[in-house]
Amino acid sequence: MTAERKIKLQEEQERRRLESTLAEATSLPTLRLRSKLLYSAVVLLLTAAALLLRVYDPWFVQTARNFAFDTYQQFDSEPVPQGPTRIVAIDDESLGRIGQWPWPRSVMSDIVNALAGKGAAVIGLDSILAEPDRMSPERIAGTWSREPRSGLSPSANDRALAVAMQSAKVVLALGPSPVKSSGPPSRLTEFVSVGEDPATHLFSIPGTVKNLDILELAAKGVGSTNGRFDLDGLIRRVPLVWKTDWGLAPSLPLEMLRIFNGDKFILIRSDAVGVEQIGLKGIHISTDEHGAVFPRFRVSDRQSDIPVWKLMAGEIGEEDIKDRMILIGATATGLASVVQTSKGALYSVDFYRQILDNILSGRLLWRPSFAIAIELIMTALSAGALALLLLNRDLVSFLVVAFGMEGLILAIGEFAYRQYSMLIDVSYPIAILLIISLVFLVFLYVAIAANRRRASLEMKRSSTHRAA
Repeated sequence: MTAERKIKLQEEQERRRLESTLAEATSLPTLRLRSKLLYSAVVLLLTAAALLLRVYDPWFVQTARNFAFDTYQQFDSEPVPQGPTRIVAIDDESLGRIGQWPWPRSVMSDIVNALAGKGAAVIGLDSILAEPDRMSPERIAGTWSREPRSGLSPSANDRALAVAMQSAKVVLALGPSPVKSSGPPSRLTEFVSVGEDPATHLFSIPGTVKNLDILELAAKGVGSTNGRFDLDGLIRRVPLVWKTDWGLAPSLPLEMLRIFNGDKFILIRSDAVGVEQIGLKGIHISTDEHGAVFPRFRVSDRQSDIPVWKLMAGEIGEEDIKDRMILIGATATGLASVVQTSKGALYSVDFYRQILDNILSGRLLWRPSFAIAIELIMTALSAGALALLLLNRDLVSFLVVAFGMEGLILAIGEFAYRQYSMLIDVSYPIAILLIISLVFLVFLYVAIAANRRRASLEMKRSSTHRAA
């Protein structure tokens, strides 16, 4: 081989090597062995930290989870049907016709008598009657008298309401209190526990505000009206049973359902993890570990409400009342209590009605006690699978794999919601996958930078060689 041919062969080899180096520098690289090992170690540490963080469950994890659950409901096109429930509304027009609130208990007794006469199955009162009626004639006369007032003894109007309640099935509200209760209500609900003691898992309240003894003794039951607020002030889950300083208290909807169903007690099934189920005769309500349920709220609709003034004027037929659960509550401006939910603001009386409709229609959402285990497993498996799948992939393959896995997780969450009414938090696994993807992009960026540096050195070396 001649010297000239040898030189041309060397130049051709150098040219090919430079082309290869330039191609490597400008292409989308895969990770080298050393980078793969480091990447795997980083992903392993991130996954372990993510699992521990999920168990700790800080506020920002809860916020993301609540957003995911709200999104399910926002896209839920099948509203919960209205059951055998109606609202008798203390609305603006009723106040204008009957008078300002509070009404005399004699008016309330007329309302109860009217509903009982039309065959109401159960009447729930969304108002706490803790003090004697100030509008009773003897009370009004007492304000002008110099004689000592009779304290908290019931008035004639209170006695009239008690008589009306004895002829009907009425459930009174039991209010929450930040201080210790003065005593248990005069009418207690019996609970039967199967398995572990549920009291250690239930949400608790410091105390309760009871109604007048004469009214509680005339009622068929009392139920708590407080809700469980999330960090953003919304109510997404509703405890059906509360732990108080005097024992267990049912919620107002659950107690109304007990009376409606003709049960003597409420059954609670629990295990070591928490409450599993709350049961009545023929009704089994799956709950989370704290004995709470997740209703599918619907947008407030006042079309089916029965104004009090129409009821008292005889304009409501028996078919609207008979064999129904009736909730009496305020919807008047400035008087009504408002509850914020994922579907917007609801009057508290509508809030309780929707809980009853959810239970009776079987459309309650389900957040089982093992949901966190499912989410932890899903997080670990998806993170590990993504890490392994990306080891020998370039940037384009990475985008396909990453978005594909995130889409799969979303599909799993949607399937669980649609088919089983189960609430699975997909926000956390997706967030972890995004973090792992970001780590992969960082490693790819480092690989691209290293390739460019090698190409630059090769070009300099080649230039030096040709100059020589």
